[in-house]
Amino acid sequence: MKTLIFILALVSGTCMLPAQVMQPDHTSTVNPPKPVLSKFTTEYPGVNPAWDQEENYYTAQYIDQGSNMGKRIVYDKTGTIISIDYEMETNNYPAGINEYYLKNYPYETFKVWMSKDPRGHVMYYTRRSSGVLRFDKNGKYLSTKPSIPK
Repeated sequence: MKTLIFILALVSGTCMLPAQVMQPDHTSTVNPPKPVLSKFTTEYPGVNPAWDQEENYYTAQYIDQGSNMGKRIVYDKTGTIISIDYEMETNNYPAGINEYYLKNYPYETFKVWMSKDPRGHVMYYTRRSSGVLRFDKNGKYLSTKPSIPK
């Protein structure tokens, strides 16, 4: 049941922030361009992701077999990595995120994701029904990007 809720939460916001992961179902109809597919298969041999597309960005989403945690890599159409996102283990992220949730949403559970761009800039985010909550590298709340209805 937790897995189903997790999948639904992730799928519902894939259009909001190019940095969320869902459980791959391998029924994706998105066919990434050759440079994107080549880059992914070279860096992640043997991984069979679910692919998603938003405008000119292509996203490979899968569950990492080593950690059993979600991972998402966002590419532009030339195969350049835009960001790599990792699902974080509980409390393996800045304490400020927990503090924010305890103060503002004390009865909610949440999953935290870390997003890293190619320059090494890190941010964290979580998802609520109202949108994606963004936090800086120190766990300080930045903003909420509202959900976009489909």
